[in-house]
Amino acid sequence: MDGNICRRAVVAMGAASPVVRRSHEAEVVLTGKPITPETARAAGQASMTNAMPLSMNGYKVQLFPVAISRTVLLAAGQMDRDPSAAG
Repeated sequence: MDGNICRRAVVAMGAASPVVRRSHEAEVVLTGKPITPETARAAGQASMTNAMPLSMNGYKVQLFPVAISRTVLLAAGQMDRDPSAAG
């Protein structure tokens, strides 16, 4: 971060596949832009570009955008961590 501008972003999703999957699409959405709720949501949506869920994990396509959006806002200091959340 440089002030409120994201200078570099790395978005990795560990539960997306058998190996950690990076979302270059989400990284492009974030890099060089101010982190706002709108930018965070756009990154979450971009993370699912070309997603091809298996038959039993299609629900992840709905979960990842929310998780990524919240994580971006947390990392930028724009959202408080939910004290009841695990991890």
